[in-house]
Amino acid sequence: MRASKVFDNVNYRKFRYQSLSLKFSATYEKGEESQSFSGTLRIKRDSAIWVSIVPALGIEAVRLIITPDSVKFINRINSTYYLGNYNYIRNLTKMDLDYNLLQSVLSNEMFFYTRTPDDEDIKGFKSYKDSNLYVLQSLKERKLHRKVKKKKTDNLIFIEVAVLPEIFKIVHVYANDHEYQKSMDVIYSDFENVEDQLFPMSTKFTIKDKETVIKFNLSYTKATLNKKLEYPFSVPEKYLKMPE
Repeated sequence: MRASKVFDNVNYRKFRYQSLSLKFSATYEKGEESQSFSGTLRIKRDSAIWVSIVPALGIEAVRLIITPDSVKFINRINSTYYLGNYNYIRNLTKMDLDYNLLQSVLSNEMFFYTRTPDDEDIKGFKSYKDSNLYVLQSLKERKLHRKVKKKKTDNLIFIEVAVLPEIFKIVHVYANDHEYQKSMDVIYSDFENVEDQLFPMSTKFTIKDKETVIKFNLSYTKATLNKKLEYPFSVPEKYLKMPE
């Protein structure tokens, strides 16, 4: 199947919602550091991503709200808060992320590193079948290896997307920014029916750069669709503002 045909089928079957609420448990690993926590994730499509993080003691530790033009969070553990732009998330994840990309990643929608794709983007992609998956690649691997070997890596971002044909859902996205030597790997699994739509109840992220490997695993325990949700956020008095 041509890459454009796979792309169209994935978009046709993408998870559709206006609001989405998810209960989750998660693990985070960075070097020797490891943490486990649970919480609630709420998304208002194209408007806001709201997260409440609760560690083992059952008291909220962090509240976060991301909009298309701002990032805000409260750290109740050390009584600080942050109001600013996406530089904080980009420094934390080592990736060039924005709102649309984060929403697409969390919603199991087609995404390319640095942007959300359109029909024009997909025309240059190659497609093939690997075992039981459709695989889309921005470059043939042979051509990619030649470019890397010749050190022609300026603006060279290799993208690979794997799609399960039976349901046309994305199960794997890999993006490698060869110029800056960093990569993002996302694996989706455990698809379940959520109000007559399939949604992955498990998502695993791996982010690498020249110095660091970050692993972040999300397991959802409950999904609620298109209910009226609140996205509360207020900074308590006496909290200290973190620098941007």
